Amino acid sequence: MPLLCLTTFCWLPPCIPLSLFKLLLRYAERILTASSEAVRALEDLNNVEVGAVNLGASQTTGTYLIPRLAASFQQKYPGVTVKLTVGSTRSICTSVSNGEIDVAIVGGEVPPELMDNLQVTTYTEEEFVLILPPRHPLSMKKQIEKERLYSLKFVSLNQNSTSQKFQTQTLKENGLNPKMLHIQMEFNSIEAIKSAVQHGLGAAFVSQSAVQKEVQLGLVHSSSIQDVILTRKLQVVTNRKRYFSRAAQCFTQEILTAADWYGIQQSSEQRFFIEGKR
Repeated sequence: MPLLCLTTFCWLPPCIPLSLFKLLLRYAERILTASSEAVRALEDLNNVEVGAVNLGASQTTGTYLIPRLAASFQQKYPGVTVKLTVGSTRSICTSVSNGEIDVAIVGGEVPPELMDNLQVTTYTEEEFVLILPPRHPLSMKKQIEKERLYSLKFVSLNQNSTSQKFQTQTLKENGLNPKMLHIQMEFNSIEAIKSAVQHGLGAAFVSQSAVQKEVQLGLVHSSSIQDVILTRKLQVVTNRKRYFSRAAQCFTQEILTAADWYGIQQSSEQRFFIEGKR
C-alpha cells in the first residue's frame, strides 16, 4: 500500500488570534483532504478490486434502499470496503461538497449554494403510499377517494422533516388541504410510524420501499389515492471537483444507466483536464 507522508513545520506565537487559528485550520483540512485523495489515487493504480467507498444517504433512502444496493455491490467487489453515513439531505450534500462522502443518494432538495461543487443526477422516482391498520374498514380497498382522507386519523413525521414537507406540498398540488387532515400523533422515525399504524393508532403516508416487508406479511395495508400522485425524485450526488476513486466509480456505474454515468464521467475527466493545464 502506497504511503504518503506530509510533514509541516510552522512557528506560531504563544497566543494566536482566533481568526488566524480558524484560517490555518481551514487550510489544514484542505491539505488532509488532498493527501487522502492522493493516497486513494495511488491505490487505484494498483488494483480496482480493493479500496473503499464512502456512501451517504438521506434518512429513508439510507435505511431501506442503500443497504440493498450495497449488498449487491459487495457481491461483485468483495474487496471494497463500504461505509454509509445517514443524515439530512443538507448535511449529506455538505459532506459530499467537502469531500467526506464519495457518492450520495438523497430524496430532498439539494442546497442551491452547494451546486457549484456538485454533480446531481436523477436516479429514480420514490412513490409514497397510504398505509392503514390491517383491520381498518378501508383496508379492503385498493384505491381510496381522496375526500375520504379528511375522515382518517393520521400519524406522521415531524412537520420539519424533509419527507413531511414533501408530502404536505404534494398534497396541496393534488387539490387537498393538509391543514384539514387530522394528525393525531407525530414521530421522529419511519419505524415508529409503521409500528403505530400496525397497532391501530392511525393511517400514514410512507415510502413504498419502507413498507414492502410489512405489506407482504399483512401487518399493514397499502392503498393508492384516487387522482393523487405522491412521488419524488431520488438523486445521486457526487463532487465534480474532487478525485473520484475507482471504487466510487464502480458503485455509481452499478446504480445508474449508461447515459447518466457517461455524464458524471465526462464531468470528472473535464475537471482533471482543466487542472492539468494550470
